[in-house]
Amino acid sequence: MCSTQVWRIKSWETREGGLCCCVRSGIHLEEKKERLVGLITSYTMASSLPIAETLPGNLYAGPNVYGPNLNNPYEVDYAVASLVSFFAAFVVSLLLVLDFRSLRKVLHGFASLFLAGVFCIILLGIYTRDWHSAEVETVTAYAPFDRREVHAKVGLHVGLAGINVTLKGVPEEQIGQIINYNEEFDWATPDRSSFFQGRIGFGRYSNLLNRAFRQGQFTGLPLPIQWVVEYFTFDGDGIRWGRYYRLAGYYTFLLMWLAMGFFILTLLFGVFRLKLGVLFLWCCGVTMISACVLYTILINAMSIPLAVPFVNESGESLLLQPSYGWSYFLVLITGIVVTTSSIVLGLIASAAEVARKISDGEIDTARGFERVIQRCVPLTLSNSL
Repeated sequence: MCSTQVWRIKSWETREGGLCCCVRSGIHLEEKKERLVGLITSYTMASSLPIAETLPGNLYAGPNVYGPNLNNPYEVDYAVASLVSFFAAFVVSLLLVLDFRSLRKVLHGFASLFLAGVFCIILLGIYTRDWHSAEVETVTAYAPFDRREVHAKVGLHVGLAGINVTLKGVPEEQIGQIINYNEEFDWATPDRSSFFQGRIGFGRYSNLLNRAFRQGQFTGLPLPIQWVVEYFTFDGDGIRWGRYYRLAGYYTFLLMWLAMGFFILTLLFGVFRLKLGVLFLWCCGVTMISACVLYTILINAMSIPLAVPFVNESGESLLLQPSYGWSYFLVLITGIVVTTSSIVLGLIASAAEVARKISDGEIDTARGFERVIQRCVPLTLSNSL
């Protein structure tokens, strides 16, 4: 073989997710250098920003380039923004048309406001990503095979259908880039019709989160985000964080929609049959509380709590350990308030019904008192004798 030829190494992905190598007769060394230099030069001219020192290989799209973040960060949760906007518009409209001179109309207005708030909170519990959340400020490597480190905040936000991992630089502009990421990894399908676990690994039959994690490796996600998401891909030897979070999200998701069903029945029957509407409202509150209790039970069923290690500027160890977020407490408190309110309304409705029967003559209070006296007086006389 000519001395100017080299061996070319071709890589492909195995079913276990590793890399396997096959040696074949190669091309000229000069041609290989020209291709690599041309690729790096074209990228550098397009971005005009420094890139990582070492670029890991990618069989499908060339090397993974840890350059500038060309995508805008996910700053606003559109589900939360939409629901808050709807509720704010409803409140403003109600205040504009409400007649404060009539106590009856004011009570009806506050009842409508309360029901609209419960409706929005149920949807917030279903679609938000803060049932379990945590954030740490750390110093970490930005890209694999790169010695440079960044000072950033790493956040983990767990919802019912998946997780969001955030990475925000402190300050945002470091190593010639703006570091502000918010990446979404779901274990549920987009229409939320399936929360399947899938097979172990990263193939076409594996979990959606595992496949998204592998895609993120190929596209060049920052290393801290990959580091956090990788913990959710483990599924064996008692380490099944992703499985338990998926199960908790699935059953809580079902209970939250069941609470929505009870709420709709409350609106339908509360107008005609107050007692029946109050009963369905009580069922709605109890279901919301049950959703939080079931989520707590399934999360605490993990033999080893999730804790992702990081280090701070001083080199001390930090743990990204999720705790219950505002979505969890919002649903729990709302469930308690709804349950208590339904009990109070039930007592008021029963008292009002008794008062109506007395006023209509259906209950003879005088005869009732006479019967009580007739029973009690002989008893007292016999005791005295």
